Amino acid sequence: MNYLRGALSGVAAVTLVLLGPPVFAAFRYREKATGFAVLTEALLSPVFWLSVLILFGVFWMAGRLSNRLLRVLLFWIPTVLISAIGCIVLTFILYVHFHFQRA
Repeated sequence: MNYLRGALSGVAAVTLVLLGPPVFAAFRYREKATGFAVLTEALLSPVFWLSVLILFGVFWMAGRLSNRLLRVLLFWIPTVLISAIGCIVLTFILYVHFHFQRA
């Protein structure tokens, strides 16, 4: 169970940091950036990994709470929801990539 909590915490932290702020910044400043360079720039940023570590720690501590209701509200619901959204987005990107690769 500890491995599952750790994996969910990691996936949720990376997904939240990767998809969260860039989407809001793009809407706010109406910036248009495309291509693989945007993703590599985000993944190589120290701020990105510091944010991931902080969120991972928050999710990890929430998963170890002794109160069952708080653990469900602060860990299980957010991590499963964020991880599912990340998997859905990744699946959609891969589907579009493979669909247009053949055309």
